[in-house]
Amino acid sequence: MHWTDKHKKEQKQKRPEERFTECELKELMGVNRLIYRRSQSGVFRQR
Repeated sequence: MHWTDKHKKEQKQKRPEERFTECELKELMGVNRLIYRRSQSGVFRQR
């Protein structure tokens, strides 16, 4: 087996670049998630 054959297998195929909308990016980053905190009594409250 020649070294070029091995090198060809290591190269990854390039995928087409994926485009996200601004809304999708915010959702992925978790910008608009509801926040729950534990209060002093141990109950989860939404902030």
